[in-house]
Amino acid sequence: MDNQGEIVSILTTASRAERMTLRAAREMARREAASGRTMRPLADDDLAATRSDLEKLTGAHRSAYRKLDWRPLARGVPVQLPIRTHEREKAARHLLTAYEPSWQDRMFADEADRRRELNNKVLEAAHADEVAFVQAFQAAQSHNADILLARRMLELDAAAIKDAVAAKTRLAEVRDCLNSIGLVEVGNGRLIALVDVIPLADVPYEQMVGDDRRTARRELIPESQRRQIHLAAVCAAALRVGADLVGILPVDAIEVVAECEMATVIGARPTPEPILQLLMTSKALGDLAWMKEDAITLATSINARLDWSLENGFAPIRPIALSANGQPLAKSA
Repeated sequence: MDNQGEIVSILTTASRAERMTLRAAREMARREAASGRTMRPLADDDLAATRSDLEKLTGAHRSAYRKLDWRPLARGVPVQLPIRTHEREKAARHLLTAYEPSWQDRMFADEADRRRELNNKVLEAAHADEVAFVQAFQAAQSHNADILLARRMLELDAAAIKDAVAAKTRLAEVRDCLNSIGLVEVGNGRLIALVDVIPLADVPYEQMVGDDRRTARRELIPESQRRQIHLAAVCAAALRVGADLVGILPVDAIEVVAECEMATVIGARPTPEPILQLLMTSKALGDLAWMKEDAITLATSINARLDWSLENGFAPIRPIALSANGQPLAKSA
């Protein structure tokens, strides 16, 4: 990375304005429900969470991961971009200009049809030349771009990392549980991904009960359950970011620190606070049961650090240097 200690933004999935608008609408709906209003049967307003919505929140980690090795590609040799040759068109045009009608063509008045046919062949050949050129040009351009990207990735170039995240991952789809991702290098090859996750206020207050939309009803989600959903969503986001980044970055491990807006003092303005820290390794990409296990179980299995309780939810933590197994280093404990 270019400047150690400088946070580089590599992805933004949602604006705070969008989150605040939806948050205000959900809060209003919650107050109406708490005051005794009749639950509306439909979820068309996007305020009540469906089963699918909750799975997106808590199951963002469920994906297939693999480790990319940029070194073979970086050793590749760039190719020269092709030049238009019009070879097919030239051959077809030669047949057109060399055409001499036979006596049968003249006798049966087929000369005009034959010339029209040859002229169409010229147009088809010109089109085929253009298609072949565009395909060859794009292939060469993509080949050269991949080589350049690989070389820049090995140098941990910030712009290259951002391009690789867009091209090689689907992190942009994980907009339900995070707002943005930043990356910072703090020395000794230690990379930290800073994930701005949703606060508890962005977890829906209501859920749809029942799969049939004609009979489904809205129910308030108990606060303890909302805190559990938030815990699972934060774990899922941290796991997904860590796995995707360690998969594309030329490193064996990356730390992930999830930050969340919270008011540490009653009445104070919410500020981003670290609430979870974990170390994601290349080895974990193949070792963990990504599709089978829930996010909380997986985060616990790799010694994720967090301070959470069913009564209060998350509390801020102090990020520290982690060892290869995710445990605090002795000098940092």
